[in-house]
Amino acid sequence: MGTITKVKPPASGFPTLAWRASLVTCNVIGSDRLGEIDDARVIERTLEELAEYLPESRRARVVHARVHRIPMAIHAPEPGTEALRPPVRAPIEGLLLAGDWIATGFPSSMESAVRAGFMAAEEALADRGRLVSLTRDLPPASGAIAWLRTNARKVPLGRPRARLLELAGA
Repeated sequence: MGTITKVKPPASGFPTLAWRASLVTCNVIGSDRLGEIDDARVIERTLEELAEYLPESRRARVVHARVHRIPMAIHAPEPGTEALRPPVRAPIEGLLLAGDWIATGFPSSMESAVRAGFMAAEEALADRGRLVSLTRDLPPASGAIAWLRTNARKVPLGRPRARLLELAGA
């Protein structure tokens, strides 16, 4: 829903790090939960949340801000929803499930739906005595997720830390 920009252009007109301004952009996923609030309040709430993690940002002067309200469907799982994704094999005998919402190890996506389909095929064939592997094991977490799982507890206390712990599954 929103983009917040805080920029002080250099006198020369050319980008440089010497002027120490910041550009902050954010997306408010599920912005419909905010109700009918005006742009000034969106900016205010965003700055408040930014200050929870970066307290020194409270001293920043916003030079320019713009809020774009763009309605669209964006998959936005909440922390803890991954644990609710069911396995391919349902608790009803003979029922196999597939779809992007199945526990595949992938985010809910077309790739997840395809993986779930192959996983269901593996189970169906196993029920008939044919053990085949149509999917590969997922590699261990890497990048930001691996870093979060290792370092989230080192983040300062407060809501940002709790959110990182939830996202990392820690």
